[in-house]
Amino acid sequence: GRLLLCTHHSSWILKSDDLGKSWSPIVNLITTPQVDEASLAQLPDGRIMYVARNLRSTTAGRALAFSSDDGDTWTSVAFDTQLRGAVCQGSLATIGGHTYFSAPLAPNRGYTTVRRTQNGIDWDVKTWTVTEWHEGPRDGGYSA
Repeated sequence: GRLLLCTHHSSWILKSDDLGKSWSPIVNLITTPQVDEASLAQLPDGRIMYVARNLRSTTAGRALAFSSDDGDTWTSVAFDTQLRGAVCQGSLATIGGHTYFSAPLAPNRGYTTVRRTQNGIDWDVKTWTVTEWHEGPRDGGYSA
């Protein structure tokens, strides 16, 4: 099978078709320095979803793109206002027929929020305060 990963800066997506022995770039989805710290997950319908933070995450939401051919081509990047939150890396995972996105909601990186989708478009939201998760300051930080 194919492995995909995204780089920290400039959002390059790399692929490996030999179990990680070699890697080659597929595409640089965003060429602006305002978008980075991306995550990838395969949606229940087989498409691959790309989600990245940007310097306008608190107002514009996260940068999103989709691929329906194992990452060879991608839709244009759009910003989803349903995924507003702190300018901080988020996490993306598909488990049991749903895809989950987690990231801090508040600009100060507090209030860890988990959103759930089946199609990458409609999101259910559940917000927890950090003190429900662990002792310490109200900072959700990186939610991987």
